[in-house]
Amino acid sequence: MEDSEQLQPSEHLHTINRERAVEFLYKIDILNYDVDRCKSELKAWPKNYSYANRIVGYYLNNSEKINSEIENILIDWKITRLSYVDRAILRWAVSEMIIGFVPKAVVLQEAINLADLYSSVDSKGFINGVLAHFVPQNTMDADDFKSDNVKK
Repeated sequence: MEDSEQLQPSEHLHTINRERAVEFLYKIDILNYDVDRCKSELKAWPKNYSYANRIVGYYLNNSEKINSEIENILIDWKITRLSYVDRAILRWAVSEMIIGFVPKAVVLQEAINLADLYSSVDSKGFINGVLAHFVPQNTMDADDFKSDNVKK
């Protein structure tokens, strides 16, 4: 990567936080953690993962809605038919799009990058297709996301 293409520190930190959020969503899905255990683990995360913490916390508080939003796009598929990795990426991405703190294009690109790194060859296109059809409704104000208005 050339100097002009390097990520700014805050952008890099958000990328790391997104990866951490996907890892955690994968972990809780594959190990079938309950919400209380998840929230307990989130409290122990270092401060530099606060962005990931809020996204995961938002998902935990709104999982039925988010899973339903994803299934509405899948058409005749249940979210449980997806791989654990693809589910985690979609759950994180839809949560972050609903939060609305960053542009949809940024979340979409990060999701494609994560799918390219961690999922199957076809997942990158699949994730892109699903998220391209998602139109977030009632996004949150950035100030709400930064504050304690987001339940953990």
